Amino acid sequence: MFRPRLYLVISRHQGRALIEANLDVPPLIRRDAVDLIHQIDSSGRGIGESRRGQQQNPGQRDHAGGKRNPVNPFQMTERATIGTMNDSMAQARGEFARLELPGWKTALSWSAAVALALLFLASGLWKITDAQGAAVRMAQARVPESLSLAAALFFGVAETFGGVMVLVPRFRRWGAILTGLLLIAFLVYVAWNYGALRGEDCSCFPWVKRAVGPRFFIGDGIMLLLAVLAGLWAKRPESLRSAVLVLGAVIVFALVSYGVAAARQTGTKAPDTIVVNGQPYSLQLGKVFLFFFDPECMHCFDAAKRMSHYNWGDTTVVAVPIEEPQVAPQFLKDTGLTAVLSNDLQKLKKVFPYVSVPAGIALQKGREKAALTKFEDQEPGATLKKLGFIE
Repeated sequence: MFRPRLYLVISRHQGRALIEANLDVPPLIRRDAVDLIHQIDSSGRGIGESRRGQQQNPGQRDHAGGKRNPVNPFQMTERATIGTMNDSMAQARGEFARLELPGWKTALSWSAAVALALLFLASGLWKITDAQGAAVRMAQARVPESLSLAAALFFGVAETFGGVMVLVPRFRRWGAILTGLLLIAFLVYVAWNYGALRGEDCSCFPWVKRAVGPRFFIGDGIMLLLAVLAGLWAKRPESLRSAVLVLGAVIVFALVSYGVAAARQTGTKAPDTIVVNGQPYSLQLGKVFLFFFDPECMHCFDAAKRMSHYNWGDTTVVAVPIEEPQVAPQFLKDTGLTAVLSNDLQKLKKVFPYVSVPAGIALQKGREKAALTKFEDQEPGATLKKLGFIE
């Protein structure tokens, strides 16, 4: 039934022999299962019926469905008719119906996608809206100081974009791949620098302190599993152009946020007075450097120790502890930093918010000149010297 067959029709016209050859090739030989199905049941007629019609009168069949005149084979004795308008129109070829996923797979995929999106959006939006603070934490995680700001913006955009992609079903597989690659890269980087970073904050989220250790790898392994579950049963991604537009929107948002934050860093008016050593102290006169620190932070300790060697001239350093104010005097004594202490943290933080310590604010005549978040290598000395706060 499914072997190739050759049909020859020989007739004469005006003394000349006319030969017509027809070769039927089974669809399985061409490896086209869809054509096989259409050939088995095409327009309500099976292969057997079609072949019987051909064999009963092979000399009188025509591709149009009419009959040939045996005397003049080029003259049609009957015309083919169209039953309905649909018969004259091109019809879409039949396709196999899409199989729906079981309910538990759909629920698991959505749950993993939502959880992963929340984590990545929280981390990415924080880096975008506070690039300077994120850059400080990047530097603390051994990212070169010169690259920390660019790294903060890049990963902020990548994490935000990945979080958005995972939430949208038609982009979910792309989002799962992106977030998975980011997690793998982060795990490899921390593993490579594990000896130096062990016990340090991983700087992933602004409100959660995750120390680098065995639990860190378990946590990121769980997030990697969420990425796999989110993308495993996701439908085939589509509309690359729309995905590129989403990426462009995230980049624009990041640049605008950075520009607004940079503009706000200068010109802010400081409170008129704060309490220093139990007495009112004016911030409206001369040059004042506000130093926010944690007495138990080793990074703050190293920064204060380096700043103790600066020649401050007529600049007053006001040290503001954010934790354990009772040990702040011992902190200044151990580091050798010459400064006065103020416990008006909430009053100052309301005007000059910060994300992480150490942090500094340079004030001149009660107005902010610059916010300092880098305390590595030549900083903050280079910036303070440029501003004229140290000699």
